[in-house]
Amino acid sequence: MYERVWEGSAPGLDGAEWDLFLDFNQDTGLFRVGGSLDGEHSEMWECADPVVSRLMARSATDRPSDPDIMALIPPAPLKMQGRFAPFSSPDQIVAGTWRTPRDWPEARKDEAVKELRTRRFDIVRLPNEPDPDRLVIKECSRLLNGMYGDPTRWPRRAVDVALGYPRGPRPGSKYNDPGLWGITLPPEFSAAVVGFGSALKGKALGYRDAVYALYEKAKSNGLYIEKDWEDNFGFIPSVDANRFVRELSEGDTVTLSLAASFSRFGNCIVELGDVRVDLKSANWYRDKFKGCEFSYGPLNVQNLGKLPLQEFSDYLRNCNNGRLYTSWAGAFLDGEYGMDLEGKADRVLISAMAFDEWDSHDDYGLRHKALAWEVISWSKSEGAYHVETWQAPKYLDGSHKSSEQSWKEYDRTFDSFPSEKMPDMRNMPMTMSGEPEAFVNARYAYDPDRLLKGRARKDTQVKTVPGTKALKANLSKLDRKANVNRAQGSGNRGHHV
Repeated sequence: MYERVWEGSAPGLDGAEWDLFLDFNQDTGLFRVGGSLDGEHSEMWECADPVVSRLMARSATDRPSDPDIMALIPPAPLKMQGRFAPFSSPDQIVAGTWRTPRDWPEARKDEAVKELRTRRFDIVRLPNEPDPDRLVIKECSRLLNGMYGDPTRWPRRAVDVALGYPRGPRPGSKYNDPGLWGITLPPEFSAAVVGFGSALKGKALGYRDAVYALYEKAKSNGLYIEKDWEDNFGFIPSVDANRFVRELSEGDTVTLSLAASFSRFGNCIVELGDVRVDLKSANWYRDKFKGCEFSYGPLNVQNLGKLPLQEFSDYLRNCNNGRLYTSWAGAFLDGEYGMDLEGKADRVLISAMAFDEWDSHDDYGLRHKALAWEVISWSKSEGAYHVETWQAPKYLDGSHKSSEQSWKEYDRTFDSFPSEKMPDMRNMPMTMSGEPEAFVNARYAYDPDRLLKGRARKDTQVKTVPGTKALKANLSKLDRKANVNRAQGSGNRGHHV
């Protein structure tokens, strides 16, 4: 069910004022953005991240790209309503509802993968970034690993987006043939084109005529082909990852699924079928297989399915250098303190704020960043609030509990919620690096005394112990029932005890 987060107005590109709203559905993890102009023209969109989806402004200067497009939700900080009043941005609501992307609902994960391509563009546009492609892969990997664990568990489409595919044969590549000569291609590729083109025309054709036959086939399939397609013509060989790994364990001959491409983006293709080739780079792939197995455990390509050969090369290369294994930073006390009353943990985390940072040294003399946290939680068993101060590493080791890497300095209890300890989220930045500087629980932070203490009192009332009068009445009923049973069974033979 959607809950209203914010509503207000903002100008479109032509200055017309739009009435806008922002909703949030905790069951799916999705946001809904809608607006109307003069009470007539209305739009509504669902997304995982309103900023990434271009439905919410990133800064005060952002505007929609077209006057016919709905105005953007104003940038954070927003003055939110209802239980979202402590927050000022959609990111904060998400961070306050689930501790890590691992816990997101599947609908939110699916939508986040769809939005990855737009997120790539945002990262590429970052100023002063010497290698934007490298940063894109690392940041996409961080989010995907936060949701799914590691690259072997990523959905197939997520691999495409993280590595920037689909992609056509680039100029200068060994599979690009802008002159339509065919002489620089592997002979198996030229033969496949000639065979396919000749079959289409019903007669023997040369290589160039066969390419034009493929071009006519692509047009008849409804594909949009640019005028300069001849400069971008080439081939996209693909492999079934499992089969490819198995074949290379037996020799250098592999099966490639071949497609003729009429676009540098790889989106206008005609499938030519399978060809068997002697792969000159077979040893390179085998070396990468061993490298992946040595660094990250046994190579697992089960989720990859069929993908372009060049993409598989990029996948292995980035696995070997660790970019695809960039992990989402662990959330402090994740899994040890619960997020809601229904969880198994006795403590329900209400808020946490890092209030100090310094350089620390471990037992081996290595320097690392450390944080001091102030944590507020509710104890279900005690019916009281705890305010604790912890010291912890800034970057947690995911193989150990937070409390095993940290130490508690003090712990105080309160009967009523200590509101003066609540972090002010109105100007708190949220980043893709993992744990934010502050956390507020989106379920209970708006009114903890009513939502937590009130719930505890209700549970106590449900479990009311009967008084003395009620106990005597129940015992009397049991005595009468026992006498009736004896009278009814006096003439019957009972069983031996």
